[in-house]
Amino acid sequence: MRAGFPLILLCWLLSACSGPGNEYAGELVSDSNPQNNTPDKTPTDGNGAAACAAELERFNTELWAPVLAPSCMQCHQSGGIAAESGLVLKPASVSSYLADNLSAVNTYIASESGLANIEAKPLAQVVHGGGRVFAAGAAAHQALQGWLAGPVASCSDGDGSDGSVSLSAFWDEAVLLDNNATLRKAALLFAGRLPTAAEQASIADGTEVSLRNAIRHLMSGEHFSDFLMESANDRLLTNKFANNRTPGLDLLYEGGRFTYIESRLAPLQQAINDASTDEQRQAANEAFGFAWANTNRAVATAPLQLINYVVTHDRPYSEVLTATYMMVNPFSNDVYHTGISFADNNDPDDWRPAQIIDGYGGGPLPQAGLLSSQMFLARYPSTDTNRNRARARWAYYFFLNVDIEGLALRSMDPADLADTNNPTLNNPSCAVCHEMMDPVAGAFQNYGDNGHYRDAWDGDDSLPDTYKAGSLYQQGDLWYRDMRAPGFAGQTLPTASNDNSLQWLAQQMVADERFASGTVAFWWPAVFGRELLPQPTEPSDVDYADKLARYSEQQRMVGELATAFRSGGYQLKDLLADMAMSPVFRASHAPATAYYGDMGAGQLLSAEQLSRKIQAVSGGLWHHTWDENYDLLARDYYGLYGGIDSDTVVQRGQSLNTLMYAVAGRMSQEMVCQRVVAEFELPKAQRTLFTLVEMTDTPANAPAQVQAQVNRLIEVIWGDPLTDLAVEQNSTYNLFNEVWSERVANAPSDWLYHNDTSDDQQDEFCLLDWDNDAALKQDPNHTLRSWMAVLTYLLSDFRMLYE
Repeated sequence: MRAGFPLILLCWLLSACSGPGNEYAGELVSDSNPQNNTPDKTPTDGNGAAACAAELERFNTELWAPVLAPSCMQCHQSGGIAAESGLVLKPASVSSYLADNLSAVNTYIASESGLANIEAKPLAQVVHGGGRVFAAGAAAHQALQGWLAGPVASCSDGDGSDGSVSLSAFWDEAVLLDNNATLRKAALLFAGRLPTAAEQASIADGTEVSLRNAIRHLMSGEHFSDFLMESANDRLLTNKFANNRTPGLDLLYEGGRFTYIESRLAPLQQAINDASTDEQRQAANEAFGFAWANTNRAVATAPLQLINYVVTHDRPYSEVLTATYMMVNPFSNDVYHTGISFADNNDPDDWRPAQIIDGYGGGPLPQAGLLSSQMFLARYPSTDTNRNRARARWAYYFFLNVDIEGLALRSMDPADLADTNNPTLNNPSCAVCHEMMDPVAGAFQNYGDNGHYRDAWDGDDSLPDTYKAGSLYQQGDLWYRDMRAPGFAGQTLPTASNDNSLQWLAQQMVADERFASGTVAFWWPAVFGRELLPQPTEPSDVDYADKLARYSEQQRMVGELATAFRSGGYQLKDLLADMAMSPVFRASHAPATAYYGDMGAGQLLSAEQLSRKIQAVSGGLWHHTWDENYDLLARDYYGLYGGIDSDTVVQRGQSLNTLMYAVAGRMSQEMVCQRVVAEFELPKAQRTLFTLVEMTDTPANAPAQVQAQVNRLIEVIWGDPLTDLAVEQNSTYNLFNEVWSERVANAPSDWLYHNDTSDDQQDEFCLLDWDNDAALKQDPNHTLRSWMAVLTYLLSDFRMLYE
C-alpha cells in the first residue's frame, strides 16, 4: 500500500443475514460442517501498539474489506436482523470499530461451532438465514480462507492502542485550496454567486473556524433553495411529474378522490368554452395554461419543497420523514383544500406547511414527510405482485443508505428457482433480502399502486382485488397474510398505528443510527460531485490497494460526518458546512506519488450550476437577444449539456463529452458580444468585469492597465487557475495583444455588426441598440473585439466548466 494512504478501512452498511423462515431467533443451531479441516484460530497476544496497528491493517485488507463489510455487516449489526446472533459488528461511526470487530470475530471463532460456521454459513453449507452470500471459490471465499489460514493477534487494552481510526495521513500529500478559494467554491455551490467583500473580510484571520462560519452563512436565499431542490431531485427524481408529458395532476385525478381538484381549473376551462371571439379565447387559454402549469408544478414539486422548508427553517432534518404536514402554495392549496389562505392567490413562490383535512374523499390524510408524498409513492409505484417492495427498497436506500439488492448473491440454484412454497417467506436464499424488505413494504400498507391512501373501492384498504378474491383474505385485513407482518428492524407495527403506519415507520427510521450516515450518503454527490465509491471486492486487481485506500477514507469521513450530524441535532446546514471543509471538497492537486482518483476539486458543473456561475462571474445569462431572462443553458441546451428529465434520463453527465464541450464552446462564443458591449456601455463603477480599462486603453498606450484587467478577469472567472498564475496571465495578455494587433492591421471595419451590413437582425447574438444614440455601435480602437476573444477563451476553459 502506497505511503500516505490509510492503513485502516472504515465499514459501510452492506449485507448478509442469519435466521431461517419468517423470524430470526438468534444464532442458528447447524449440522456438522462438512469442512472441518480449517486450521486452529486461537488468537495470539498482542505485543504493543505497533503490533496492534499492523494486525488491524491486515484485518482491514484481508477480511473486513473483502468479506465482512460487503457480505455480513448489513445484517450482523445493531438494528439488523442478525443483531441477536453470535456475531454482531460495529458501524463506521464507532471510532474503534476495527478493533471491536476483530475482537468480535475472534470471540465468534472461539465459540462452539464458530470456526466451522464462519465459513460454512455464507456458503449455505449449513442453515443460514442469509442464504448463500457468496459462491465457493469466489474472491470473498478465498479471502476468508486466507484469513482463517493465518494467525490472528487481538488488540487488547494493554497493548497501548484502543484501535481507534486515524486516517489523516491519507491527505498528507494533497495541496488544499486556501480559505479564499474554498469560500469562492462554496459560494458558487450553495449561493450561486461569488463571495461578497464582507464575506471575504470575515475570513481574513485565516482560521478554519472563520471559514466554516462564512460557509455556513452562505446557506440562504433563492439559489440555496435551488441547490437543495436540484440535489434532492437528482436522488428522488420526483420532478418526473413536473411537466406536461407525465403530469402529477393526472395522478390526482385518478379515482376522483381529491374532491376540490377542479376548483380553480374548471371555471377557467368554462371561460374557454364560453369565449365568443378569438381574442377572448386566446386570453382564456392563456389564463388556463398559466393556472394548469403552476398547479401541476406545485403538486409535483411538493416533496422537494418540504426538504427546502425543513432545511431553510433550520428544523431537524429528520423532519423530512416525520413531518405531519405537506407543503402547498396557492395553486396546490386549491387542489387539497387545506383551509389556509394566501394574500396573493396567484403567487407560486409562497409555500406553507398544511394538512389535508377534508380535501380527500377518504377523510383526513396522515402525513409522514416524503414517505407519504404522492409524488414519491407514484415515482416508485407498486403492483399486485411487487406489494410495495420497491418502495421499501428505495426508502432503505435513500434514507439509510442500505442497498437491499446488494445484500447477497442471487441464487441460481435450480431448487431455489423452482421453489413455489412462498420462497420470499420460507426460502433462506430469498430471506436475506426479504426479511429486511418485506416488513417495511408492509408499513406502506395503506397506499395503493399509484400512491393513493386506501384506494380500494370501499376506502377500507389498499389491497388489490386479485388478492381479496383469494382464500387468504379476511374482512378488515390491511396487509397480505402470506407476507411478513409490517414492521422495521425487528419491531412489529403496533395495531394502534395501522391507520398511520408510515408515521410509525418514519419515527423508527430516524431513530436508527443509520439515518445519519444515510443522510451523508444522500447529500454526498451534491457537495462532492460524485457518488460514494463502491466497496472494492477483487484483491487481485492491480489497483486494489488504491481503491481500498480511497474507499477506506470515504467511509471514515462518512462515519465522522454522521457522528457530528447526529450530535448536532440533525442540522443539514451544519453537515453541508462540514462537508465543504473536508479535503474531498478542498484538495486541489497532489504529486504523482499520490492517487486520489476523482476526489477533490475539479468536479464538472451541472447545467444549472454552470448557468448560475456564468451569471455570477459575467453579470448576465447566456440568453436570446429578444429575452434577457431566457436561460439558454437551462432550457434549449439543457439535455445536450448532461441534464436529466427525471424519467428516462436520470443520471447527469459527470465528465465532459464532445457534445457538451460543443455547447460550452457555443456559449463562450455567442454571449461574449452581449456582455462586452453591455459592460462598456456602463460607467466603470457599474460594471462587473471591465472595471480597470476603457475602450481607449490598448497595449500600445496602456499596457499596464490592460495587463491588470487581464489579471482581474482570470481572478473573477477562474479563481485559482490551479496552474502557474503568471504563465496564465502572460498567455492571456498575449492573446489580447495578438487579436488587437491583427485587427488594427487588417480589420475591414470598426463597426460591431457582422458582414458589413447595417441590418443587425442578421446578428442574432450581438443585437445593437440603433435607437439609442449613446449605445455602442463602433469599436474604433479595436479593443472590444479583443476583449471578446479573451472572454471566449476564459469562458470555455476547464476552470470555468469545473469547480
